[in-house]
Amino acid sequence: MLDAFLAQGADIGCNKAVAGSLLAWAEQQEQAAGQEDIYRRKEGRTTLRFEHGGRAFFLKRHSGVGWREILKNLLTLRLPVTGASNEYRALEKLRKIGLHTPEVAAYAVAGRNPARQQSMIVTRELTGTINLEDYCRHWRSAPPVFATRLRLIRLLADMARH
Repeated sequence: MLDAFLAQGADIGCNKAVAGSLLAWAEQQEQAAGQEDIYRRKEGRTTLRFEHGGRAFFLKRHSGVGWREILKNLLTLRLPVTGASNEYRALEKLRKIGLHTPEVAAYAVAGRNPARQQSMIVTRELTGTINLEDYCRHWRSAPPVFATRLRLIRLLADMARH
């Protein structure tokens, strides 16, 4: 399976919407990234921030998690994350229902074997936002008023329904 997408006008430093070219480019970005640019690296996945043309992007590269990781997830009743396709589809669905989400600049996947599948997604960095983890970080020690929690729960439930 080969699939690739490069957003029209997306200037990320790679101008070919060919899965192999995008995946090779993503590997080069990962190798060139400084430690301060890497946000996460585990189980065949790397998330890093980079800048190109004066704009900031996030690259998530999946290099195959292996059958051991897949089986571990299945045995704990969790679906394994084997590539970037789940995130790509989720971002597109959320965008279609009108939620402010990171814009997909590029996406590529190659391979049918879930344990060895190579994939990547590049999103434009969101600015002026706060992620949910940071927003709720101090709730144990300083919980918000009930109305705030209820509003957030309703918003998340609406998102889950769509």
